[in-house]
Amino acid sequence: AIAIVCDSTIVYLKGFGVKSATGSDSVDVRTVFRIASVSKAFASFLTGILVEDSLLAWSDSIITHLPSFSLKSSEETQKLTIGHVLSHSTGLPYHAYTNMVEEGVPLDTMLSWLKDIPLATKVGHGYSYQNVAFSVIGEVIESKTGKSYEVQMKERVFIPLNMKTASIDYASIMWNDNVAIPHKLVRGKWKPIKITDTYYNVAPAGGVNASISDMANWMIALLGNRSDVITQSTLKQLYTPLVKAPSKNRNYGRMHRLSKSYYGLGWRVLHYPNDTLIYHGGY
Repeated sequence: AIAIVCDSTIVYLKGFGVKSATGSDSVDVRTVFRIASVSKAFASFLTGILVEDSLLAWSDSIITHLPSFSLKSSEETQKLTIGHVLSHSTGLPYHAYTNMVEEGVPLDTMLSWLKDIPLATKVGHGYSYQNVAFSVIGEVIESKTGKSYEVQMKERVFIPLNMKTASIDYASIMWNDNVAIPHKLVRGKWKPIKITDTYYNVAPAGGVNASISDMANWMIALLGNRSDVITQSTLKQLYTPLVKAPSKNRNYGRMHRLSKSYYGLGWRVLHYPNDTLIYHGGY
């Protein structure tokens, strides 16, 4: 499913193929996909809106909002900010407890386990991609606003941006009859498999479901054309490189030589000799 947006106009919007390799039901512009880690860019987007409202600040200490949260080092715990969480510079080892995400362990349990992991670097001193630690932003938002992360996302992002088929929970995608089915390669053939409830336990990191129509409307906002929802100055903060983030993904260099790669707030920032790409992928 593809959307192309120029400024505030959707210039191309179309679905291709079928929802299941064993069926004939076509993908259309309202077919819902799990967007996986592209959800991280929604997390920073929502946080930016709350920063505009002066409810949060990028420099807020996590323990200001969650006094019981702890890393292995009490000194590093005190340094950890919202900005560190959303830029994957928490100091934790790569993908800490992602295996437990896939086992369906509740988020609060996994967050409590982070204090047992020796840090790979000091907070803010390096890039290390996370799912569990990243999702602490959801707990921060609920603590500050009194509403769940999922409710805030619906009220502050999905509804105002007219993302009619977007959701951020397992039940919503299971009730929807217009959904792209996941597949697994078995003996050289794609086999449809069940939609699982994993990663909804880390909703800020991987819980959003959306159609290409939803994503096109979000793209209009990302390009700075919905100042009633989020301002251009906040978007600029999201896209500002904060930490060097080298990638092994060779696709980044296929068309043009990649100069440098960084991570901002929920976004990869890829510098080419004559252009900059703001990007995020989802598995």
